[in-house]
Formats: sequence, structure tokens, C-alpha cells
Amino acid sequence: MSVDDLDLEKFAKVLQLTDSSHDGEVLNSIKLANQMLKKAGLTFQDIVARREADTSVTAMRTEFLRRMHQLVQKHQAEQETMKEEHRKEVDYLNRRIVWWREKSAHLNDESHQEEILKLNRKVDWWRHKYQYLLERAEQEKAELAATMTKRINYWKSKANGSLLGFQSKNPAA
Repeated sequence: MSVDDLDLEKFAKVLQLTDSSHDGEVLNSIKLANQMLKKAGLTFQDIVARREADTSVTAMRTEFLRRMHQLVQKHQAEQETMKEEHRKEVDYLNRRIVWWREKSAHLNDESHQEEILKLNRKVDWWRHKYQYLLERAEQEKAELAATMTKRINYWKSKANGSLLGFQSKNPAA
């Protein structure tokens, strides 16, 4: 049995009765709480341990999500920088191509044509590089999402007690 086998809402209501000014109600609520724990195969220590673990898991999960958010922001900033670098380089190369075309329009010089071809190849190279980097960034984003999903599922399983050993310490249950 585990904490999940206990109706925590009902258990909390029963424990609230221990605050009564009537001794009989207090005693009966403690007895009922003990019966509920015994039926679920738990002890008060299991409940306290669960609460401590939930608090610890919540803190770790919050820290993990904060770090993942930072990684995502860093990744987005790197992508923006890459886009801006690509845009500047391609704009520069396109301006050079236009300049060479204008210069060679009235000259039929083969060296100018070669320069224009070189510049066109550079533009193509930058486009391919940009496409490759975008694809790589998307792949890294997908891997990061998969890692985040695995870790979130891990923390969920810890929060549910399946990895923290909240199984019954009462073999009779």
C-alpha cells in the first residue's frame, strides 16, 4: 500500500477534529485517523516523509524548470544572433554582386564574371550554412524537449512516491 491508497482529503478532515475543545471528539478523531492509516498500510511517519519528499521534489522541479527556461532563452538568443549574422553577410555579398554587375555591365571582362560567380557561390554557401544551422538548432531543441519531458516524468514519478519508497511498512496490510 502507499500514500495514494489513503483518502487524504478525508484524512485531513479527521485530523482537523483533533483541534476540538471536546476530549471525546479529539480521541475519536485520533483513533479514526489511526484506523485509516492502518487500513492503507501506513504510519504517521509515512505521511510526514511524503510531505518532506513532496517539498523537496517541488523545489528540485522548480530549479530544473528554471534552468531549462534559461537554456531555452540562451538557445533563442543564439538563434537570433545566427540569423542576424547570416542576414548581414548575405546582404554584404548581394551588394558586392550588384556592384560587380554594374561595373562589368559596360565591360565584357571575364574576371568580373568570375568574381560574380565566386560571390554567388559564397551566397549559396551562406544559405546552406544557415539552413544547416537552423536544422541543427531544431534538432537540439527537439532533444532538449525530450530531455525535459523525461526529467519532468521522473519528477512526477518521484512526487507520486513510486521512486521514494513510500510503500507500506506494515506487512499485515
